[in-house]
Amino acid sequence: MKRKVWVGVIVLAIVLVVVIVGAIIRNRKSSSAGVPYTMAKVERGNIEISVSATGTVDPITYVDVKSKASGEIIVMPVQAGDRIRKGALIAKIDPTDVKNQYDKAKADLDMAVASRKQAELDLKRQQELHDKGLSSDKDLESAQITLEQAKAGEVDARVTLTLVAKQLHDTVLLSPMDGVVLVKNVNVGQIISSGISAVSGGTTIATIADLSTVYIHSGVDETDIGKVAIGQKVRVTPEAYPDSVLEGKVEAIQPQATTVQNVTTFQVTCIVENKNGLLFSGMNVSTEVVAAERDDVLTVPLAAVKDFSELKTLAPKLGLKRPQRAEGGATASAAEIHIPRRGQGRSGKPGGPGGKMVLVKNNGKIEPRRVEVGLQNLDRCEITGGVAEGDDVLVITGSKSGSQSFPGGRRMGGIPGLSR
Repeated sequence: MKRKVWVGVIVLAIVLVVVIVGAIIRNRKSSSAGVPYTMAKVERGNIEISVSATGTVDPITYVDVKSKASGEIIVMPVQAGDRIRKGALIAKIDPTDVKNQYDKAKADLDMAVASRKQAELDLKRQQELHDKGLSSDKDLESAQITLEQAKAGEVDARVTLTLVAKQLHDTVLLSPMDGVVLVKNVNVGQIISSGISAVSGGTTIATIADLSTVYIHSGVDETDIGKVAIGQKVRVTPEAYPDSVLEGKVEAIQPQATTVQNVTTFQVTCIVENKNGLLFSGMNVSTEVVAAERDDVLTVPLAAVKDFSELKTLAPKLGLKRPQRAEGGATASAAEIHIPRRGQGRSGKPGGPGGKMVLVKNNGKIEPRRVEVGLQNLDRCEITGGVAEGDDVLVITGSKSGSQSFPGGRRMGGIPGLSR
């Protein structure tokens, strides 16, 4: 019985040793003869590079409403957030004092008109007497002077009445524009000072803004400002409405940088149509300036595009012959991967130092191909030559990937601000 137990233990131990040794051997073969990768198709799609930043909303047109009249607010029907039309009532100031002045000025004008009419009658009688030789020249001249004085008095009274009527009109404050009441600064019962006679500039009653079209002021990192240009398309996402995206364009780029805590940014102003009224003054938003884009182009995952030096390192692990420096065409075998001489182009085309390659799986075999690359972002790369739609390419994980470029191979620089 004991003998059978020992035999069973020995057999089990042998099986375990065989399994462990097999696993070790397979692991060594996997690590030496291969690298982790997935397969991907060369497919058509859209690709873009955008510069991300955060910004705030500012109205393009706004007015600080002040009154030309001084006094107590007796009516104020508006509240902050109200949408009002041009000519709508904002506030009414107690008109008692001004109304008294208006009544007095009107009475003075009536008196001046009566005096002028009387002076005209006196002059007419003096003229008739003078024509008959019954009055002297001095009496006629005196009547003429009296009439001119009466006319001047009428003009003065009429001007005074006009001024007082304007002051009375100013006690009713109307909206100068269509818009939204951003801030309400006073309430009924508060005494305000005139905006034209007070040394302090007068009391601000309310602030009204037109939010149909707004400015977005964003701080773009200095590493990305070179990619931003006036007229570029901008996508704006309010933090309050993350599922809503509004479109605009770059309106201006501030040439003076701002540095805060060793971070240098440039202010970029975008203009956006505030559709559905989602944007409010001072609201925080995320912006994406579309620096470059391509539609309906061949693309591959960025991790599938390799430099020659990287491919040279990966070749033995993939079971390929180690590539050597040699002249070659647009498609080369592992032994014919070409490293160009110094001085050849940097366009990212075959033969240039910026030349790129992909590994294509064809009929079960892996072969390197030169490719011409275009636009790249953090995920995908545009391919303008070297492979065809539907080709299978190796996406090797955990390895160095290509650099960010504009069309023509121009380097994008650092990562800050870049997004898909």
